[in-house]
Amino acid sequence: GVHIEATSGSGYIGAQGDINVWNPKVKLAGDSTTAQMWLKAGNGFEFESIEAGWTVNPTLYGNNDTRLFSYWTKDSYKSTGCYDLTCSGFVQTSNVVTLGAALVPVSTDSGPQTDFTVGIFL
Repeated sequence: GVHIEATSGSGYIGAQGDINVWNPKVKLAGDSTTAQMWLKAGNGFEFESIEAGWTVNPTLYGNNDTRLFSYWTKDSYKSTGCYDLTCSGFVQTSNVVTLGAALVPVSTDSGPQTDFTVGIFL
């Protein structure tokens, strides 16, 4: 399913929320699944954005692990943007959390739940 919560306005300096971690199966080549926080500035067609959360993306990571990710673009995905540590000039500051790393454990149906807090502050 899809859940979207959109807030518009000005004066925001960031956002924070909890995301439950799952490992849904991705069966078709080129498919992926994601749970993320997405901050966007600009109008509908010209914007910059940053996204962070978890993804199962075999095309990007080479397997079906659930991974922590970030992504950014400054020109509506036209010619800029990158994932995780592939960003030129990106500096990893945490020695506890690594972007692109597999997230374990994951939540299970009728069993233990795993979540993490995502905060993006500008």
